[in-house]
Amino acid sequence: MNSTDPNYNNDHDSSGHLISPDYGYLPIRSVSLMFTILFALSTAVHLWQAFRVRAWWLVFTVILAGGGEVAGWYAREWSHDQPLNDTPFTIQILALILSPTPLVGALFITFGRMAARLGQRYSRLRPRL
Repeated sequence: MNSTDPNYNNDHDSSGHLISPDYGYLPIRSVSLMFTILFALSTAVHLWQAFRVRAWWLVFTVILAGGGEVAGWYAREWSHDQPLNDTPFTIQILALILSPTPLVGALFITFGRMAARLGQRYSRLRPRL
């Protein structure tokens, strides 16, 4: 059977493996699991640092971003198990697109604190106090 055959099923690749219609391929479990573990470890370390130095703004920025990344990569691993289910794909897309936003907020907070501590000579922007 080939792709010109009217009985051809597009749900499988040339090796006979089931593919996801959302991705166009089957997500690799080991890669998804690796990134889930790495983001979970990174988030745990940042949570420990936030409590150690009492930087509570980290909880609402970096920890929120890390949790979203963990959820997104876990949903991608879930897509490996259920490639025809749209829910894991939707969770993955939303989480991995929206999660970096709080991280950018943390970068702005960090930059503002560094500029205030080091002085105006290291920043092209003037602080508004």
